[in-house]
Amino acid sequence: MLNAVTDVIVLGDLPDLQSLGARRAEPAPGDAPLAARVCAEITRLTPTPPLLIVTVGEYCALLPAIALAQRAARRRVVGYVLIDPDYPAVSESWPDARVHVLGTSESNLRTAELRGWETGHASGLHDLVREIVLSE
Repeated sequence: MLNAVTDVIVLGDLPDLQSLGARRAEPAPGDAPLAARVCAEITRLTPTPPLLIVTVGEYCALLPAIALAQRAARRRVVGYVLIDPDYPAVSESWPDARVHVLGTSESNLRTAELRGWETGHASGLHDLVREIVLSE
């Protein structure tokens, strides 16, 4: 891990972040909703807050529920990184931290730009995560 203050939790298949000490939250199979299984796995990992949550694809849509569970567990989240996302709903309670959206094409980033979120190319993921972790 780069910094003892920030844990990086990865939801989805992003193997290039393991060099930064990121830990993958792989939900156990079961009948419970996916968001509940992801939150249970994050709890099982016993992360050290503040957290940086990195998601890809369909996991991005789960972020409002995941954020609520982290607040309930008193785990501060410093940011969310979404890669080629299925965009989550925005509400009064989410996002509760900075949001970075990385895509493989500029046209996929327009929704993020309209929401006022920071955008970039997916190839910059490693550098972005390093920058966020080291700034905490």
